[in-house]
Amino acid sequence: HQGRLVLFAGNRAHHSDVGGSVPGSFPISTEVFEEGIRIPPVRLRRDGEEIGAVMEILLANVRTPREVEGDLAAQLAANEAGVAAVGRLIERVGIEAVEIAVWDSMEHSERAFRASLGLAPGTYEAEDWMDGDGTSDDPVRVRVAVTIEGSDVFVDFSGTAPQARGPINSTLPTTGSMVVAAMLALTDPTIIPNHGFYRPLHIKAPAGSLVNPLAPAPAVGFPDVCNRVVEVIMEALTPALPERAIAATSGTTTNAFFGGTDPRSGEPYVWYSINHQGGWGGRRGADGWHDVCFIEANGWDIPVETIEYRYPWRVVEYRLRTDSAGAGEWRGGEGNCLALTPVGHDPVCSVNGDRAVTPPFGLFGGKPGATARCTIERADGTVERLAPTTMKFARVLLHAGEVIRIEATSGGGYGNPLRRDPAAVVRDIRDGLVSPESARRDYGVVVDPASGELDPEATAALRKALWPAFEAIAPGLAPIDRTGYDLDLAMVSA
Repeated sequence: HQGRLVLFAGNRAHHSDVGGSVPGSFPISTEVFEEGIRIPPVRLRRDGEEIGAVMEILLANVRTPREVEGDLAAQLAANEAGVAAVGRLIERVGIEAVEIAVWDSMEHSERAFRASLGLAPGTYEAEDWMDGDGTSDDPVRVRVAVTIEGSDVFVDFSGTAPQARGPINSTLPTTGSMVVAAMLALTDPTIIPNHGFYRPLHIKAPAGSLVNPLAPAPAVGFPDVCNRVVEVIMEALTPALPERAIAATSGTTTNAFFGGTDPRSGEPYVWYSINHQGGWGGRRGADGWHDVCFIEANGWDIPVETIEYRYPWRVVEYRLRTDSAGAGEWRGGEGNCLALTPVGHDPVCSVNGDRAVTPPFGLFGGKPGATARCTIERADGTVERLAPTTMKFARVLLHAGEVIRIEATSGGGYGNPLRRDPAAVVRDIRDGLVSPESARRDYGVVVDPASGELDPEATAALRKALWPAFEAIAPGLAPIDRTGYDLDLAMVSA
């Protein structure tokens, strides 16, 4: 303002393609150079004028230059709108008032964070695993120790696996953002996440580790490590904050990418599909949400009509899974099932996900959620399971008419399923989320097969019979359950 730098505007956006070895730029890479064009801080405009050579270099390295150019124009316009809005504010109230408000906002966020945490001093530890890195099926550990000293929080990732050969590494700024995301979820939701919120947080991430890799480590699959960072912090703090903790969410983005030549236009296309969303975990007093983006992000579901209008694909099936969410007094949320078939062309597809083997954990007697899976129904009628141990593959060819089906993970349950309100179980049956068989097996709830109504007498008898079985295993159940358990229905007469 008047030659003085007061504030700046910035934004971040996804682009359908930034080059690299596969459409959508999510390869099973072993070096960052395979993941697309790398852009250091360079000017795209100077004094309001575009620097043509920079734009030409960018567009020459992507598969969908017209789309990328339009998205870049939108980002530039967003920044200009932000600059103009701040300028109007300064004109109205003055620079001094704006600067005071900025600093006051940060001070308020810091005070609110320190006041709302309310954790007893001590160190809280936990660990979880990635299924693999795309080049190996070996599990990859994410470990954290959270130490509370007064109202300061020290988050130490020592013991986390070394940086991976495959593309699942999380750079230090991203890891720090995930620590913030976890603490935002566990504290006052009205706190504004600015630098004041960050001041009480202190992060140690060993260089050369999964959460602080050294160049040229690949990192395009970082979102799934982000999920694990958030959840391992929540897992560590669960014993101290049981009323705020949430059972594990889907824990993966299951990013899917499809690329080919659109037979309608003859032009190449790249489709970055974010519709493969999972469920959130149950928490005290509430069931997990269905089919939503992972906990630290805000991706949107894309309507079927939009998919079929924009891309040469047909949606065969799009629904919530059944009997997939972790059973509990408060059940986990269901992930979705999306089945697609290419129309008039043979595209390639890539998936970068996780939780094919390691399920989302349950809490306090709640059961884990279901893992992810991806299959292709080939033209000859065979069904091919892809990446059964990692949910990561690249450049798989599909033929027109073949069907790829991706089933997202579901959230873990919270609390003893035998305590769940039978009326809530009946609603879940009617909604197609729980089968009558699962209702009996997991919740001890019986419905009349003819009417679908609750049978209260049979439910009371079944729960009475199952209760000793649960009490017998309860002492051996950890607060955090990754393996699940079964109650013996054989003791109950048909």
